[in-house]
Amino acid sequence: MPCSTHHSLKGRLVATRHGFALDTDSGGRWRLDITDPHAATWLVSKQVVVTGPRAGVDLLEVDMITLPD
Repeated sequence: MPCSTHHSLKGRLVATRHGFALDTDSGGRWRLDITDPHAATWLVSKQVVVTGPRAGVDLLEVDMITLPD
């Protein structure tokens, strides 16, 4: 997968020692580059949809985090 490809991933938001990550429903984990981490703290442990471009092997630059329908 090339960098800068846009993704929309569903999974559980988790807090790690190094920031936030998304444990996807398919079993993978993406590290998240979130501009305002304080705004995301209330979503920890919830099912979310994260959208944004890929910035590395397992890194997503977060454009938006929403709750699934």
